Amino acid sequence: PAMKVLTLSAKLEGVINSDQVTVVLKDAGCNTIASCTADLDGTGEFCFGDLVANLTNYYIVVRSRNHLTTSSEIKKQFLSGLLSYDFRDLKTRAYGDNMILDSGQWSFYGGEVTGDGYIDLTDIVKIENDSYVFLTGCKILSDINNDGVVDVSDISYVDNNSSNFIAEILPCPESTPAMINNNTEKKSAPANHDLRKIDQNASGY
Repeated sequence: PAMKVLTLSAKLEGVINSDQVTVVLKDAGCNTIASCTADLDGTGEFCFGDLVANLTNYYIVVRSRNHLTTSSEIKKQFLSGLLSYDFRDLKTRAYGDNMILDSGQWSFYGGEVTGDGYIDLTDIVKIENDSYVFLTGCKILSDINNDGVVDVSDISYVDNNSSNFIAEILPCPESTPAMINNNTEKKSAPANHDLRKIDQNASGY
């Protein structure tokens, strides 16, 4: 069977460059069918194998290292192996309208670093601790805007979102595993996970 290609357009709050995200396809019964990790720089391509079928409904669930997991509002289908979805132009593209306007585009909330589905005090503590030592590096868990350094700009995102009690709103609720940071470990990829484009020296998804 032919490869299925999802062209995804989305923005991570505060991020103006490329970052890595994982797209998970879930069926109507909330079963995870397949996932793919790739770079997202406004738009990215995510490829899936023969477990994904044409003319079958899937939720598009997007996970990232330090932004809130977000799902498409409705289930979508691949037609002739292709599917495009753009979260950025309307808040209603996300399930539960769970996005924030950032630089004129609807974006996934930033500041979720503990993997519990909430942006709250525990996230603030982690980011503030790293900011005190000006932690630097590539794909740091607490570097919300992905500029290579943890500082006051990262704290501002989690402060704002925690004060508004921001949390995951998903059609298929899940407990997102905490991401690994500091480039010391990598999470094991789930079955049927496409590892193309993954930087083996990077942490997280």
